[in-house]
Amino acid sequence: MTAILSCAALDAGYHRRPVVRNLNLDVNPGEIVAILGSNGAGKTTSLLTMAGLLAPLGGSVLLDGKPVNHKRPFLSARSGVQLVPDDKCLFTTLSVADNISFGRRGKAAVDEALSYFPALEKRIKLPAGVLSGGEQQMLVLARALVAEPKVMLIDELSMGLAPVIVQEILRVVRRIADEKRTAVVLVEQHVHMALQIADRATVLAHGDVVLEESAEVLRADPDLLRASYLGRAA
Repeated sequence: MTAILSCAALDAGYHRRPVVRNLNLDVNPGEIVAILGSNGAGKTTSLLTMAGLLAPLGGSVLLDGKPVNHKRPFLSARSGVQLVPDDKCLFTTLSVADNISFGRRGKAAVDEALSYFPALEKRIKLPAGVLSGGEQQMLVLARALVAEPKVMLIDELSMGLAPVIVQEILRVVRRIADEKRTAVVLVEQHVHMALQIADRATVLAHGDVVLEESAEVLRADPDLLRASYLGRAA
């Protein structure tokens, strides 16, 4: 299978100083790859570079075999990359319907996105600011989904949410990958929940890749995962 998103020897960071070094990552259609690691490991920096919001300091990011355009990142979004940021970036005074419309590609796409999040249909006319935290996260995902992305880059969707809500939303992310063949790169602090839906995981420690393994193996070997967070995995 040909990867839809590829990072090759990617160095990423700020002001010419790499935060992430030599990241190699291929994500196939319908696959979820979790990027794990402690705070400051370089996870969000990696996503921002994949989305075209940061220029690579070295190496490359390819979408469908073509370089992601970091000089005009909106073109990456049009080409099929959707970033779901950890701060949600909702227009809180506008309605649920209006927030979704920013990514709209026709009523059919909106209806399909809402089918994954039926709770939003009941709140469609309400301002986004009155939604619960879980409903706001559903709205952010629906807004990305309505653009019919090839790749979704999801950063810490669990921020501030109860674990039971996180589990529910992550199950929907798995459905989206399976049913729409969307490739997903998932950064998530709830490691064990992420591994329940991911196919593979890459663990970063201080900007270096210290472990690449299937989610199945990591679920079965917690000691390997713990060692990787300390930078000691092979």
